[in-house]
Amino acid sequence: MFLLLRRRRNHSAQANKQYGQLGNVESGDKNQGGIEDETLANLAGALVDESDLSTLGRNLGIRQFKLNQVSKENERATNIFGTNSILFVWKEKTPAAKQIPMMVKALEESGFENLITEHFPNEAGVPDEKIAALAENLKDEDAIEQLGINFGFRQFKVNQYLKSNRDHGDHSGTLAMLQAWRKKTPRTRQTPNLVEALKNAGIDGSFNNN
Repeated sequence: MFLLLRRRRNHSAQANKQYGQLGNVESGDKNQGGIEDETLANLAGALVDESDLSTLGRNLGIRQFKLNQVSKENERATNIFGTNSILFVWKEKTPAAKQIPMMVKALEESGFENLITEHFPNEAGVPDEKIAALAENLKDEDAIEQLGINFGFRQFKVNQYLKSNRDHGDHSGTLAMLQAWRKKTPRTRQTPNLVEALKNAGIDGSFNNN
């Protein structure tokens, strides 16, 4: 295992020579806090389809002709050296503090939400089951109204959500409000924003991210 990881870490140096500048990515640094090598290697292993790599690569700012080079390399090889290497080059040229946010955003834009959940669980946002549980547990109209205002919804929109609850005799309006908030909120900001909104609405403790 150690030998395999060491080989993976050496791929970035080899790929720098082979693929050169990737495109619209920033110069990296040596600070801690970025994506671990093993995680990046596992991501490369999950991108088995050429179109998957191309989609993710474009969303990471890698130029198409570089991605084409990688595809040719993968065709000649019996492993994922090309994919592995170009992701390591991207990592090396991207500041550590920006690696996870950029990768999560690129994965989301590429439709690989399952990879976010698997490899970056802390960045996965608020899942459906917790949205549903929260909607069911929120009973007080004043608290729901204040939560909607804290989410940035206009009063007339919050009133529509509350009316839906009354008309249907359930929490469908609250659920719709939470889903609308989640849709407009960046994945990496969902949990902290929700915790803050609940606290400011006087319903601190209604959301548990464990």
